[in-house]
Amino acid sequence: MAEVPEEDLAKLIYAATFAEEALKAVYERHGIIVARDAMGELATAIRLLESYVASSNATSKAGSR
Repeated sequence: MAEVPEEDLAKLIYAATFAEEALKAVYERHGIIVARDAMGELATAIRLLESYVASSNATSKAGSR
């Protein structure tokens, strides 16, 4: 996986989280199935990004020993 600055990853996580909250509001107000499906995709993306950040941090710490 390409090196991505941690600051950029944090921005991506924030943006994905914001988008997920917006889709929840749409779903709660309109009951749109598509919004629910998209929320699942965003949640998966957030978990992957968080996992990548955690992995990158662990690798960085291990390399500095």
